[in-house]
Amino acid sequence: MTSTDVVEVAYVGTHGSHLFRDRLINSPTPGPGAINPRRPYYGLTPQIQTIRLRASDGNSSYNSLQLKYTKRMATGLSVIASYTWANSIDNQNIFYIYNDQLNRGPSNSKSTDLRHNFTAGYNYELPFGRGRQWLSSSSRLVDALAGGWTVNGITVMHTGDPLVMTTASSLLNTGTTNRANVSCNGVPLVKHVDQWFDTNCFTAPAQYVLGNAGKGIVRGPGLVNFDLSGFKKFAIDEKRALEFRAEFFNVANNTHFADPGMVLGNGNFGRITSTILTLREVQLGLKLFF
Repeated sequence: MTSTDVVEVAYVGTHGSHLFRDRLINSPTPGPGAINPRRPYYGLTPQIQTIRLRASDGNSSYNSLQLKYTKRMATGLSVIASYTWANSIDNQNIFYIYNDQLNRGPSNSKSTDLRHNFTAGYNYELPFGRGRQWLSSSSRLVDALAGGWTVNGITVMHTGDPLVMTTASSLLNTGTTNRANVSCNGVPLVKHVDQWFDTNCFTAPAQYVLGNAGKGIVRGPGLVNFDLSGFKKFAIDEKRALEFRAEFFNVANNTHFADPGMVLGNGNFGRITSTILTLREVQLGLKLFF
């Protein structure tokens, strides 16, 4: 460690209470026969099926360990890197009003509950060419080819989002979807595009029974991505210069998978059928300064 290096460690925690949630308080209870007579307020308003209550009965909690490393520009290098371990829990996404415990779990809105998240950005003036550590007395040709280059990079790594498993056919007889049943104590991840998780852990619940698969018992694919760019200025005269820039997006050409199918009974249950981001892209450019 030197005077240009700074390491920061922090704990960040928040608690939310009395958060607004939309509750469909006239939802029918599971059971046989006609749906509407099983609605709580059917006797009062038989012609009205949907009654939406906006109640401040939601809650959330967030806890995280945050590490940050900063290297101010020295010997041509500057770096900013951060790592966060976090756990976000809420009951915001109401699935079933008669069992609020099943609504509580890892926050499943995108990128809210990323358990591990690492990002880094850096800028490095390569030590080659005139005025730099190596090849400082090189010829004009060598300096034009190898000297004066600067490299920038961004690295992003994080774990996947928490998933919610439902069923293609609901036997609740409520007109709504149903959660799947889970039998495994901790669903194993297979991590293959044809089977991201052990689908044998899930079964359809019995008739008129809400499935017990809670929020976030399985996590989708994470992401590892590297973007890189290099640029160099060529002096034309005292007032003009030409900058060449090469930019590489997803330079490692990693395939970034989308979440697997989460509907039991669907042919794609547990399978990954699409990707996010793009494969490697290269962009070249010239900029004239005058």
